[in-house]
Amino acid sequence: MNLLFHLDNGVRRTGMEELADPVTNAVWFPERYLSTSALGKPRSEEECSAGKLARDFWQRCVKHAKPGPQARFKESLAPFFEAIHWQSQYRDAGAIPDLEPYI
Repeated sequence: MNLLFHLDNGVRRTGMEELADPVTNAVWFPERYLSTSALGKPRSEEECSAGKLARDFWQRCVKHAKPGPQARFKESLAPFFEAIHWQSQYRDAGAIPDLEPYI
């Protein structure tokens, strides 16, 4: 939960695209940082703090988590980033959506 809370706050400051790539990178490639491009935007050769945090979390997690929970966590990252992006758009617009959009 601490990792997800930190990521949610990071989206407020930097945006989903800038945060999703290094965090996803850390989970899929826990041994080392691989600079990638997202949406055609070049990435820095140095890993950002959120990526380092995710990599540290994931390296410790895989020591104890079984393959099933590891796979579910990896699969849920993209929907998580989509959800917090959607949430930040509503927050920035000062809108409070009805229950239906949340469902």
